[in-house]
Amino acid sequence: MTTAAQKDRQAPWRGWLVGTALGVALIAGLVAVTSKVCYPRPKPPPKESNRVVHPSGFSIITPEDWDHQIGTAGKPIKAEFPAAKHRNDNILIFPKSKVKLCQHLIVQKVDSASEMKQEEQVVAKPDWLRLPSSRVQEKQCGKYFVWSASMSGETDNGPHYTLDLWLPNAPPGGHDCVPEYWRPFINTFRVEPVQAK
Repeated sequence: MTTAAQKDRQAPWRGWLVGTALGVALIAGLVAVTSKVCYPRPKPPPKESNRVVHPSGFSIITPEDWDHQIGTAGKPIKAEFPAAKHRNDNILIFPKSKVKLCQHLIVQKVDSASEMKQEEQVVAKPDWLRLPSSRVQEKQCGKYFVWSASMSGETDNGPHYTLDLWLPNAPPGGHDCVPEYWRPFINTFRVEPVQAK
């Protein structure tokens, strides 16, 4: 039979265990909420109704509940992402949440092969990539890891297209670093002839 004195000695341990369990649950909940808010992820599958078409004829499907901007040489993108510094024709895809360090994707048209990136490390084309890519590259850019696929035009004089996926705090890892949830969206890129008006 447990005496009152024994119960008093057990009470602090019970309180400590309950407090620890509540603390762990609270931290786990905060991590889950923070990761969802700070690092939103696109949710496959891509829906054709979310396809964004650039006036110059290329297009890509944006994830549900994500935002995008279309930039042209005369009207550059105004979003505050490293990828938005491009001045070519482009489409930038980014989460609606206002987070500075987040995944984002930019597709851009470049006039010739000479404008395509040369400073990045060329890696093997992954099996999942269905685009007619001439090369896949990667590089570290500040707090971002950038994975790029470059698509050649019909001639060396262009047009050519680059697709850059910016991943925060991701270690270099070739095609293995591209999260599976991005792959179906990347494969929706296409180019169609622009109809003359």
